[in-house]
Amino acid sequence: MATIINDRSMFGYAPASGTSILMRHADWLFLDMVLSAKPEWTNLVETGTFYGLTSLYLGIVAKLRGGQLHTFDNVDQRKREVARAWPDCIHFCHEDILESANGELMRWLKKPYTFAFFDNGHKVAEVVMYAKFLPVGSGFVVHDCGVEWQEKDIAYPIKAYNFDKHMEDVALELGTSCRAYVRQNESASVSP
Repeated sequence: MATIINDRSMFGYAPASGTSILMRHADWLFLDMVLSAKPEWTNLVETGTFYGLTSLYLGIVAKLRGGQLHTFDNVDQRKREVARAWPDCIHFCHEDILESANGELMRWLKKPYTFAFFDNGHKVAEVVMYAKFLPVGSGFVVHDCGVEWQEKDIAYPIKAYNFDKHMEDVALELGTSCRAYVRQNESASVSP
């Protein structure tokens, strides 16, 4: 079972040349469980499009909910065959989100019923810069916990902006490197 959970493929797509699927099955399963628990999240945002496979998955979720996905990356590396499969509710945004917190990403993060998937090049910076703008009831998942970052690295913004861990027991049981958080209420210390 561990081999299956650690495998890196999705939709039967596992290209022979290069590693273009950076999420393991445990990550996909956890992401699906988090989103299933929050059907009200219709505004989806992704940082770190990379080859676009996670965007495809999130776009299908958005389409089924009558929502949309805005996915951000500073370099367009989308695989042609994957991008062709994207539903029309996916919008690729060419933006360096780590350069400035005043771009197009901000517009979408501030909308109600938002879910953000932070999976760009510097997850801690993404959480520190952007989590505070998510409305109450919104949430996010951060990829690569224990690989690129540790939970203590984002402890301050989680506490300061009133986020609670979401489905932590499931994450630990699955062995996923994703962690989920939901904003419970507004904090007095939020600055634009």
